[in-house]
Amino acid sequence: MTTLLVTTAVVEGIVGIALLAVPAPVVSALLGGSLEGPTGTIAARLAGAALGSLAVACWLASRGARRPAASGLVGGVLFYNVASTGLLLWARFGLGMESALLLPTIALHLALAGWCIACLRTTPRVE
Repeated sequence: MTTLLVTTAVVEGIVGIALLAVPAPVVSALLGGSLEGPTGTIAARLAGAALGSLAVACWLASRGARRPAASGLVGGVLFYNVASTGLLLWARFGLGMESALLLPTIALHLALAGWCIACLRTTPRVE
């Protein structure tokens, strides 16, 4: 679980910082589209802040990865990865968005979701 939490912290931290700093190129690279006006830019930066928050929580939880709170965080990360996979699949196949990074990003979130499930299944429950 420690490796999952550190990996999530690094990956989502990088994307979060990038969305905060330069949202338009990041959105273009990931989704092949553009941000429309200040509303889109603020929404992308809010997403960056949320990813940054997730990264910080994962990084801090990685230091006590065998504690029940870490399992709860992995459950939240699982939800994020499943929702991200679904939304990105819809963007690609439902909306026809294309970019060089879209399918690899889908594969990454799907793999991270599977990793979360594996960690949750092997972590002993503390009651």
